[in-house]
Amino acid sequence: MSIHTYFSEHGFPLVAVLDVAALPANIQVLMQKVPLANYQRLVLTANVGQSLWPHLEANWPQSAHPVDDYSRKVTQTYIAQHLQDDTALLLYPTAEYLIPLQQLGTFAGWHHPSPMGVAIHPEFGLWVAYRTAFLTSVALPVTPRDARPSPCESCVEKPCLAACPPQAITADAPIQLTACLDHRIAPGATCADRCLARMACPVGEQYTLPQIQYHYTQGFDRLKQWHLSQRS
Repeated sequence: MSIHTYFSEHGFPLVAVLDVAALPANIQVLMQKVPLANYQRLVLTANVGQSLWPHLEANWPQSAHPVDDYSRKVTQTYIAQHLQDDTALLLYPTAEYLIPLQQLGTFAGWHHPSPMGVAIHPEFGLWVAYRTAFLTSVALPVTPRDARPSPCESCVEKPCLAACPPQAITADAPIQLTACLDHRIAPGATCADRCLARMACPVGEQYTLPQIQYHYTQGFDRLKQWHLSQRS
């Protein structure tokens, strides 16, 4: 079974096999504490659209971090049963390493900036999330870089801008985080458990609403407390 088939069947259809020797210097500097020289390939996986949630609901780990735990289990099973590489090193999600996921995603062609401050994929839009990264000594076939441009470049109407209730995003400036959070924490806010601007983007298939609500409510109380402390 190919690596792409395996991960797709478990909810992660986006897989990039990167040549460690070809990693740009800026990424190698950010990963200087990782033993890159001992490995040939770095594998990056991601879920897109509604690919993950049915698998996760059917195999929901009873733990504090179910998404990470499911992702680790899927990846470790692949390494043990299909890759059979005893030297493989899981980099993410772990507490041991800090991995520059955005830079790796940019190198793979997955990651372009968007008005919302989150990455946008050429095909799957804003509904992509990095799930695992690992190193292997096995010389897997390298995935060609996705050279397609950002879909924001050809988007004329930009419905995301009009859909943002506090008008916290613009086409040519960073997101106004204070305005965004002020609205989110207000009583009866329409953005407390979702981002209307993100949902207005016409590119890609959205997450299911339960998945959107899950991700947007995780840690919301801590986010609210932090935001209020910054204003005091």
